[in-house]
Amino acid sequence: MTRLRELLIGPPAPAALAMVMWLTAEIVFSRTIGDEIPIPQVTWLRYGFHLALMCLVLGIPCRFSFVRTSRPWLQLGRSLLIVTMPLGLGLAIERASWDDIVPIFWTAPLLVLIMTSLAGDRPSPLSWIVVLIAVLAVVVMNRPSLRGMAGAALPSFAAAVGFAGYFVLTRVLGRTEPLLTNLFYTGLGAFIALSILLPTFWGPVSARQLVVVVILAILGWITLWLIERSLRQASPARLAPVLFLQPLLDSAIRVTRPSFADLRYLVAVLVVLAVVSAAWWLSPRSSPAPETVV
Repeated sequence: MTRLRELLIGPPAPAALAMVMWLTAEIVFSRTIGDEIPIPQVTWLRYGFHLALMCLVLGIPCRFSFVRTSRPWLQLGRSLLIVTMPLGLGLAIERASWDDIVPIFWTAPLLVLIMTSLAGDRPSPLSWIVVLIAVLAVVVMNRPSLRGMAGAALPSFAAAVGFAGYFVLTRVLGRTEPLLTNLFYTGLGAFIALSILLPTFWGPVSARQLVVVVILAILGWITLWLIERSLRQASPARLAPVLFLQPLLDSAIRVTRPSFADLRYLVAVLVVLAVVSAAWWLSPRSSPAPETVV
């Protein structure tokens, strides 16, 4: 019973749900305002609403305690890393198809293992094996062209580095910083950085578009909150394989019917599913970080 409870509410659960929320936000964006507003502008608005919602909804009840931090520069540095993800992917989309971009960006879990190892927390051999297998499976699932990958390589890889760095530093800050403080400075740093560039991408926004951005801000805040929760219970190396749930679901939504009859595609899907399942089973054995919420 204890083991079942760990599997249902342990570290992989919020990480997996975060990937679902992430994909939901992508679907909302692509099917509503994806062709109407530049990605930098959407990102700036999203983090503006992120900050506004925190201050209006949580500020008074928490007495704005989340503004206090003992590591301001690390907080701001981490927030700059997360900004590189939408900006990098935005540049990549202008140069290649999504199928060419996905395999490069989803080297991020492998980068998480490398960064974690450099930080002194060595991942297990099994973590390396399953993540490498999943990276190859994502390539098979998306069938990128070498020409397209070459054109999108730099911005896509920059986005992967940014996300992996954010993921690892979230664990580092989670040892000393309150969860809401991390979320506040994620929004603050991203908003300030993009405000400097605002004249280069700003355009008119309709009321309908603002409503969509508010929905994206809420989905994004929940996604980041779930990532914070999972990384306060398990190391980045343990949770890295769970991240592959996002490209797995993304591929299942985008794939055309004939592809399901393709044996290579089905094998790749099953491999990624096995990797996520293995991570789900092993992650509850991770040691938790000290819990600090507010």
